[in-house]
Amino acid sequence: MNAPSVDAIVVDERGFPAPMTCPDPRHWTAHKLWLSQRNDREPVKKGRDLAQALAVISLLKDRMPQLPIDATFLATLPKELANQMDSSIEKKPSVGPNW
Repeated sequence: MNAPSVDAIVVDERGFPAPMTCPDPRHWTAHKLWLSQRNDREPVKKGRDLAQALAVISLLKDRMPQLPIDATFLATLPKELANQMDSSIEKKPSVGPNW
């Protein structure tokens, strides 16, 4: 996937700072939403993909205001994927087993 990267400083297991470059989490989330809708995807993986996407959407909304899922971002995605991501913004992630 041709997504822009995000640079951050993370803390390693020894407590030292380490630079990290990763794909923009909004694009990663869009990819996971796309995977969750594919007919050829294993059902277990589809559920996991959707749960991961919803969890990252929640993190983006609550903890990463510098990376908004707004009209400007959605315009960078294919229309069908932008619509899917826009409708997923309001969903709440599952935070445990549904017993």
